Amino acid sequence: MSSFKTAYDELQTGRLIVLVDDINHNVSYVTGLLDKVTPEQVNFMIKFGKGLVYAGINKKQAERLELPIMAGDGWRDGSTISVDYFSSSTGISVNERAVTLQALNRESVRPEHFIRPGHVFPVVYAENGLLERRSIFEAAAELAGYHGSLANTFICELLNNKGEVASYHEVISFCQTHELSYITMSTILKEKGNRSLTRFTVESTKIPYVNHTIGFPNINLGLKNPLPPIRTGVYGIRVTCDQQTDIGIMHVNETEETESGKIFDMYVESSFSQVLANKTVSIEVNFFLRPLKFFSSSSIDDLVVMYKKDDEQVRKFFHFIAHDRIEGRFVL
Repeated sequence: MSSFKTAYDELQTGRLIVLVDDINHNVSYVTGLLDKVTPEQVNFMIKFGKGLVYAGINKKQAERLELPIMAGDGWRDGSTISVDYFSSSTGISVNERAVTLQALNRESVRPEHFIRPGHVFPVVYAENGLLERRSIFEAAAELAGYHGSLANTFICELLNNKGEVASYHEVISFCQTHELSYITMSTILKEKGNRSLTRFTVESTKIPYVNHTIGFPNINLGLKNPLPPIRTGVYGIRVTCDQQTDIGIMHVNETEETESGKIFDMYVESSFSQVLANKTVSIEVNFFLRPLKFFSSSSIDDLVVMYKKDDEQVRKFFHFIAHDRIEGRFVL
């Protein structure tokens, strides 16, 4: 496996590499920089990768081209409608797909320059990269933009000769045969994930939510303006209280925003509820986990399942990024 710097350098010289998603689906992708795409590279992807050809682009470019976001399936939440460049005849040839990819990276193009639907599939990567969404598109953008802002890329799934997802051993053999570097998504996450979205300090208050009865007692945070720059959702965080630091989960519910501030709904495991209640708590917001979901009183079992799944996902993320891993017990 290549180092982060080696994979980055390969991309910068215009070469293709292989990204292995060892976090989500164990699918591998042939990847290149969008501003260096050539017909020969597209042909290689189609011939040997055998999957669809995607363009990972930023939100600003997608809005400029009026590419609407379609419903995703988690790893493709930023999917837009497929496109061909207007000069295409059928749009399916290698040269025409390369032209479409090149056009998607230009700031001078306009919405009317693209035919919809087409044969290239733009996907908008999250603005905060892997801190906001853990998909192959954020991983590619983080790697390609190592020394600056996130960069646009193009990728294609890697299938084997049977048309099935290539196994890890098949990926290694493929890279050796074609002299390509490969890197795992967890390696990129470890290199780029140990940073935060925002930090703040606040007073906590214990409140009698129903979660107390199911082993997840709540701690309430009420912030005053100016508010931290985060949106509604569930986040993985680091919490410091009384010189103790641990990992946790934070719910942010903007429906409780008032003129004086916003309510942050948080829950903790019972053994630590007294530690955090009525204390000054420092919060480091490390990454976005998922949108909020609401449950009725009749679906408490579903709520518990969701909390446990969140706990597993947060610990998994911190496991990947932590050089000094925190073995915590409480979950905010």
